[in-house]
Amino acid sequence: MAERRAGKFLADVGNLGNTSPYTLYQSKALDPIASAFILPEVKDESKWWQGKQQFIDPEGKFILVYVGAPLFLVGYNTKLVDSSGFKSYWDLLDPKWKGKIVALRSKAGGFAATRDRFFYHNPELGPLFLRRLFSEMALTSVTPVPAR
Repeated sequence: MAERRAGKFLADVGNLGNTSPYTLYQSKALDPIASAFILPEVKDESKWWQGKQQFIDPEGKFILVYVGAPLFLVGYNTKLVDSSGFKSYWDLLDPKWKGKIVALRSKAGGFAATRDRFFYHNPELGPLFLRRLFSEMALTSVTPVPAR
């Protein structure tokens, strides 16, 4: 923001967290991203998921969401958990996992917010899955420690 106020435009493209680009968008500090697309397969929207580029800003020009990137929502100790017992996220609601799940606190933003949005908007999971996960499973919530 300080660079923008000083009339300096030093970055061409930024790969930011999940919520910080929207602050830049609201401050009108972003330019449309399409001019940065160079490769033909990037410009060809038919090659993108659902046949179009996915943006989160209302104009669909500023904040590109690279849908399809790996999204690691669940990690586990392979010495304690047999992965063959998991066929879907719903398996996390098995009573045997009650009190044994640690999750980033939802209000932490960043990755925790991405996780919750994924669950909420996933048609196979939705609000019911989130409600049950957070109310029935006695999660241990942790707040991420900022990097120094």
